[in-house]
Amino acid sequence: MEEKATRVSTPRQWEGLFQGLRGKLLNAFIVGYFLFHLAYTGHLLTTQYIYLTFDLYIIISVLSTIILFCLFLPAKRGPRNSIPWYDFLLAGAGISGCAYLLHDIDMIIGARAITLTGVILGTMTLLVILEGVRRSLGLLVTLTVVLFFVYAMFSNYAPGLLMSKGFTYKEMIANSYLWDTGIFGMMADLWSKIVVLFILFAGLVQVSGAGNFIIRFALGLAGHLKGGPAKVAVMASGLLGSITPVGPANVAVTGSVTIPMMKRTGQTSEFAGAVEAVASTFGGLTPPIMGVLTFMIAEWLEMPYYMVILAALMPSFFYFFCLFFMVHFQAHVKAMPLIPRRELPSPWLALKEGWHYILPIAVFVFYLFVRHYTPQTSILYAIIALVVVAQFRRDFRLTPKRLMIAMQQAVNVGMQVAPLFIAVGIIKSSIGLTGLGIRFAGALVEVCAGNLVLLLVLTALTSFIMGMGMPMIACYFILAVLVAPALTEIGVLPIAAHLFMICAAYVHFYTPPVMPMVVIAAGLAGSNIWKTSWHAMRLAIVLVIVPFVFIYNPAILLQGGHGILETILVIVSCLIGIVGLAAGIQGWLVRRANWLQRLLLIASGMMIILNLNLIVTISGLCLLGLILVQHGITPIWVASKFRRRKETGYTDKGEEINRK
Repeated sequence: MEEKATRVSTPRQWEGLFQGLRGKLLNAFIVGYFLFHLAYTGHLLTTQYIYLTFDLYIIISVLSTIILFCLFLPAKRGPRNSIPWYDFLLAGAGISGCAYLLHDIDMIIGARAITLTGVILGTMTLLVILEGVRRSLGLLVTLTVVLFFVYAMFSNYAPGLLMSKGFTYKEMIANSYLWDTGIFGMMADLWSKIVVLFILFAGLVQVSGAGNFIIRFALGLAGHLKGGPAKVAVMASGLLGSITPVGPANVAVTGSVTIPMMKRTGQTSEFAGAVEAVASTFGGLTPPIMGVLTFMIAEWLEMPYYMVILAALMPSFFYFFCLFFMVHFQAHVKAMPLIPRRELPSPWLALKEGWHYILPIAVFVFYLFVRHYTPQTSILYAIIALVVVAQFRRDFRLTPKRLMIAMQQAVNVGMQVAPLFIAVGIIKSSIGLTGLGIRFAGALVEVCAGNLVLLLVLTALTSFIMGMGMPMIACYFILAVLVAPALTEIGVLPIAAHLFMICAAYVHFYTPPVMPMVVIAAGLAGSNIWKTSWHAMRLAIVLVIVPFVFIYNPAILLQGGHGILETILVIVSCLIGIVGLAAGIQGWLVRRANWLQRLLLIASGMMIILNLNLIVTISGLCLLGLILVQHGITPIWVASKFRRRKETGYTDKGEEINRK
């Protein structure tokens, strides 16, 4: 049976805005916004007829982004049915500040002294951006940005490590507004050059029915297995997160299907919610598209984006591999019933109907990895490919209306982070002026006395705590400035240090007291959030362990400098250790494990995963082998198992066949 097109509509909170002439004007501005960024990426604005320098491009991009969040982010939470007069004034103030720089671009390029006019317009612009941060992310994040600005001004009064020479208000405005060290610096560059196109791609995927295709494909592929619905949740959330890494949306799309299925097969509400919460957490670091943080890593470390994708490939695979076996062993412990194949969609039919979702990803991967194009050029070709191939499917054709809604969805997602992207430049200028990053990193190294384990633990705790209090973008940026230099100074591979911090910050998504993913999933499952969080922490234990593994075994990150055999051995040992760890936590390997066997399985898994040295790894393998023998798994048993299967006419998939 063919899948019907998903009904798409304007974001619910904006339905009152897109009415009449006002709606047409707003739609025209949104279309112009994305066409401007697409045209610049496609080099249509750098021809001999139209030449736009990169500095001008960034200022225009920031200016238009300010207009968007003034128009679409309400001053008070709730539906946006109209645009009050003060929002037009707010947008006008932002436009004035950007227009001042457009009038004399040399002020940024030449880093000239700021005038009184510049101070006034700069103050207005910063206030507009801070108001955008307040509207999108709340007062706490806004105050954090303000704190960094004020700290730099009065740093001469700060104690000890925080002390600096102090800077005047005029100097702070110059650094935060006028010069390219602030709001028009690296983060605005990243937003205008890359992020805008990626959120547009995510919007197009969202309205083209990719979520339905992925769920149907995962259901057909794994729904009939032991613990099938939970495995479908892991597969579907991982696949969807790798394309459109927006965690809450991922939980809502896949959880609405998989959570009821898990509950129908006998899983508790808490476990079902936990599976969906942790499966939707890691999309931002799951190749090939990944999330905003990976762009920031590539920009920060000045390394090709495809190298960041390679670095995240195995850690993300380990994460979902562990989840898969966690739910597999749990299904055996609870004796979950199997879902008959006839009640599930065919994966091949789903693939036949949804092949066009794969082609744009293949185009992106080809241009990024094979042709070594920039990420913005690669995603531009992927957008074109998606629009073209979608026209061949009547049910999912990207009509002008659906394209318009895709852009609205992209703006809806983008405006939640755009103000912070620009405001992070204020934090950067403050830390750069005061030299806080260098002093803080030096102090960390001195406190830890060169002890890498202690430094990693302190870094993980810092990342976790900061992740609870602010968005991942600001959290990562501050950690990259303050903490990452300490890790690299002590000899950690830079990409490993940055991924370590992000993984540690991700833990807060399902760990009390904040646990946003658990809150959403528990709402869908109707479960107790604290019990759901406890299950989630058990399921995602690998996220706490694997970051330590790639610090000590950087071969996992596939960055070169390691032999193929060494890399394969490290990866295989991690996979074996993950199976042992999951078996110990869930209490099942081949059959139910007693408490002593569970402890030994956990110990063996940790020894194999950490791979500290050959003796420890071999000891862990021997310990795991001992448990397998206790459970009756021997070479003779394996041989007899295959012989019985052959004699009774069963395939490896467990389906009866006719013997010839």
